[in-house]
This record gives sequence, structure tokens and C-alpha cells, in this order.
Amino acid sequence: MLLLTAAFMIGALLSYVWVIGYYVSLGLKVPEAPIIAVYNFSASADNPTYFIISVLNPSFSSGKAEIVDVKVLTSDGVAHQIAQINPPVPSDGFSINVGDSKTFKCFWRWSNYTGQQITIIVSVKNGSGGTLTTILPLVELRATSINIDPMHGKRFNMTITNSDKSAAGVDLSGVRTIVNGSVYAVDVEPNPPVRLEPGESAVFLCNWSWSNYQGSTITIILDTLQGYTVETTYKVPIYALLNISEVNFNPDNITCFNITVMNSNRSIIALKISDIKINIEDGVVLVPKNVTPSLPYTLSSGEEVRFTCELDWSEYCGKKVTIMISAEQGYKAYLSYRIPLIGEE
Repeated sequence: MLLLTAAFMIGALLSYVWVIGYYVSLGLKVPEAPIIAVYNFSASADNPTYFIISVLNPSFSSGKAEIVDVKVLTSDGVAHQIAQINPPVPSDGFSINVGDSKTFKCFWRWSNYTGQQITIIVSVKNGSGGTLTTILPLVELRATSINIDPMHGKRFNMTITNSDKSAAGVDLSGVRTIVNGSVYAVDVEPNPPVRLEPGESAVFLCNWSWSNYQGSTITIILDTLQGYTVETTYKVPIYALLNISEVNFNPDNITCFNITVMNSNRSIIALKISDIKINIEDGVVLVPKNVTPSLPYTLSSGEEVRFTCELDWSEYCGKKVTIMISAEQGYKAYLSYRIPLIGEE
């Protein structure tokens, strides 16, 4: 037993002398402070909320290494502090003895940097930290086509593809749109979640009134259960413009009002007028009893029509209202108006 122990001690001494001799032969100084190596990076494309690294305190290090933090430097130049690490790294450091290594699970959502190069920086107290540059797994989800039918202003079709270069399948969990800073949830068919393996595509019917935003650039957001989020910008074409050109509430006749509606000559389709409503400022919605000419009424491009709407509006005199005209194809026109007082000219 004594001989075996002596042999181990002699072997360790010879190993140390060999390493020191190697450094000296290269003209390098033996490290005077702890130095570490970061290696064995792994990340799962199925769960982009963490990654794993191993940290080695080499046998030629001068002493134990005290890990104090882990950061990730992304390609946009931002250094991300890793707030949650397992095993935990206390404020006074996590000790790794000379010749030992430790594996850490670092919780950081990297889905916004999929396929990009990152540098992991591990800092030690009173010593040289370690870095590791690597590439995150690629998951490439995108909207490959958006198809709008002018005859259906309340819905559109969108093809979503998971690239054949993706490292994993994803589950589409939802679709959102952003217009002028406002975010809207989009009802899609088939209902999410929908699995898309690498190289697979699916066509979704998106129930959302794009006709309200003709000529605007919108942002479409694809969300997944795995946490990947994809943004696509799209400029909505102008297909039909419905306008309210004139409103007349005659104080001498409180039983009806007139409204003139025009389908712009820029419109490429005829519009079938289906609804006329008045929204009162306190939330009340008024619908005429009768409309002449009767609804639905087809309004060709460039055509104008005057509707006479039977409605007793006497109790709403002086109120601010919003008049809304709707077409069956999903197009709408709005006009803010104050109903005159009786006797007011």
C-alpha cells in the first residue's frame, strides 16, 4: 500500500514537472493565477431556454478557480448576464479545484439568436476567465406566402414553412398582427398547436379584417410552443375604398336621415352594401328600420348612392355618433358626426 501511494505521488510530481517543463520549453511563464477552459457546449433546438457548458480548471493552474458569473455575447454586441445557473453560482464564487471540471446548466432564452454565433464568457475571481465561441442550433420558421382575396376582406391565407435546414420541428401556437403599435390576436384554422417538422409546410386560414388596413404595412408574428418567434412585414394592397361623402339629419324631419356612400373609382371590385349602423357615444347602437334603396345594394367602382334611413333620432339630438357602413366583402366606412339639435340650422 505504501509503495502504491509512493508511486502515485511520484507520478503526480513527474506529471507536474513535465507540464512545467513544457511551458518553460515554449518560453512561457507558468500561470500565477487560476486559469480555466470552457468546453463541451450543448443546446437543444427542442428547448431554447438553456444551454450546457463544462468548465475545467487545468492541472497546470496555480490554484482553485472561483467562478463568479457567466455571460453570453451575441452578434449584435450585447452581453447577456446569465441570471440562473445550475448548480448555483453564489456571489462569492463557485470553487473548482485544480484538475477538476464542472458542468453548468445556464438558463437563457436564446430563440431570438437561433443559428447565430455567440461567445460564452466565464469569469473567475482573481484569475483569467475562459471563453467559448460557438453556433446556436438553427430553427428557421417563416411565412413563405400571404394570399389575399379582394372579395374576402375579413380573412387571408398564409403558408408557413419550417426550413429543411432546421435542427428540430416546431409547434405553431399562434399568430398575431401589429398595426400602428396595436397588437391583435389572429384566429387561425387549423387550430393551433400545429406541428411542423423540418421541411414541412402548412396553409392557414387567418380570420382577420385586413381590409381595415389597406395601404398599411403590418407585422405578422408567428409564435411557437418552443419559444421561437418570427416576424414578417407585409404591405396590405388597396383593393376597394368605401367612403361616406355626405350625411343629412334634417331637423324638420326627425323620422329619417340621409347618407351618401361612394365606392371609389380606385376600387377594383363592386361592393355589396349590407349594413348601416349608428354607434352612440354611450355605447348604444342604432339600426334603421328601413333603408331605401333596400339592402344589400351593389355599388360599382366609381358609383355613388344616397340612402334614406328610417329612424326616429329625436332623443339623440346633440349627441356625437359614429356612422358605419359595411359591405358583405368585409370593407367598412366610418364617419364621426354630431346629430343636430331640433331647430338648429
